[in-house]
Amino acid sequence: MKQSWITGKTMILLKQIGKNKPASILFLCLMALFSNPAAGGPLSDESFTRNTETSITGYDADLKTRFSSHEMDDGMTVIVDIQLKYKKQITNRIDLSNPTEPTFELKAVNMKTGKPVSLSAEELSDLMVLKDIIGQASSPAHSFMERTLDLLLATDPDGENIDFSSSKIREELKLRDKSQNDPVGMEKYTSFCFNLGQTETGAYTIRVNGVEQIIEEQVVVGPCFTGECLGRCGSLCSGKQNYTQECLNHDLCAGATGENFGVCRDEWLAAADGYLFGPNCAKMDGQWTDNYGYAWVFDPEEKIGLITGTVNTGPCGILTVTGKRNAQIINMTITNPAPTPDCCASFTYTGTVQCNSASGTGTNVCSGSGSWSMQRDFGYSQ
Repeated sequence: MKQSWITGKTMILLKQIGKNKPASILFLCLMALFSNPAAGGPLSDESFTRNTETSITGYDADLKTRFSSHEMDDGMTVIVDIQLKYKKQITNRIDLSNPTEPTFELKAVNMKTGKPVSLSAEELSDLMVLKDIIGQASSPAHSFMERTLDLLLATDPDGENIDFSSSKIREELKLRDKSQNDPVGMEKYTSFCFNLGQTETGAYTIRVNGVEQIIEEQVVVGPCFTGECLGRCGSLCSGKQNYTQECLNHDLCAGATGENFGVCRDEWLAAADGYLFGPNCAKMDGQWTDNYGYAWVFDPEEKIGLITGTVNTGPCGILTVTGKRNAQIINMTITNPAPTPDCCASFTYTGTVQCNSASGTGTNVCSGSGSWSMQRDFGYSQ
């Protein structure tokens, strides 16, 4: 099972894609945005993508698809909108006003009738291409566009209509939990950020000889240790590095049955919150130790992609660290307010972070350069 799953997420998704060949005020407002020349004008043969700190908008001529994701003025709402060949419209309204319980409302509708619809194999294939087009970035608008695409790509082609919300999912799972013993819990998600590289147990339910049974499997989670991406909330191994127990359960069910919905529907429902709100395991929060023995302490990200913290360099003292993280790419500056001939005024570190390790190259204003690496310290608690 584990060996065949090395390409499991890719193979299952591609296999499924190969199986099958009255709008609301919000929809109307977003339609008006897309018809605005400033937002790209009428359909043309030219593709474009525009990024700002609070939005991403674009049009792909080959896909004939418009897309946008906007952080609203309240700073607590993100609206994702995708128009597939002007036939189907996908919207996701993410509400972050309650930080302990963020919510989402995800729908796909026929643009003529406004009625909920499912997505075809061709449309899911287009969304996979779109995910590659938009790439990765750290702004909330860009991040929730990427996460929404990941969640959509975890649905079956020509499956049930896309009309899900946090409240509907929790109510359905609550009713199911009352009716039978099921490994799907009511918690929103259980992050695996500090479990990557470890052996974890996943569980899912399937019917065997007409009887529903709980199947448990032990696997190693995370892409940095086995080349696999079990537990990642998303298709393939690229994108936001959010790993949860619920997404592991769904991965194992989908790998065993070849279905994302169907018998794995309950696992998909339980995993949905992790897709959208699970922490990015590429974040630097916590304490790390580098190859020089320096101790780094990074603050929790107050804003997505903002790096702040300190590094204890020993003889040169505890220095301030600032920087940015764009997905897994990091750039950091270490500042020394009291430089000496033996302690330079500043250092610049560039590199990548994945799972619980980071590495790259560094330079300082004293004309020095070299490579660096660091590991997260699991004995540290914030």
